[in-house]
Amino acid sequence: MKGQIKVGTYTGTGAAINVELGFSPDCVITINYTDGTPIGIWTSNMTAGTAVDIAAAAASNAADGISAYAGASATTGLGFTAGTDYSVDAKVYTYIAIANQ
Repeated sequence: MKGQIKVGTYTGTGAAINVELGFSPDCVITINYTDGTPIGIWTSNMTAGTAVDIAAAAASNAADGISAYAGASATTGLGFTAGTDYSVDAKVYTYIAIANQ
């Protein structure tokens, strides 16, 4: 199977958001389109809820980051979950999700 890439947007709610993609991503990049930062980068071999957080300087986000999809069991693995650090109320986020296979 060839890789997949999906680009889209979501609006933060102040709570974690499940983003359905139709595939399980190996890498997710989120960008706070409203303010420009933070930019979060997560790969599937990272701990759930973590991310590399890029604002003025890169730092590790140890909690409330990005995870594999945590939505309904029927669609588990078909997207990602943006934790509260990447779902600030009323902020618009652009994401790039990539699956290698």
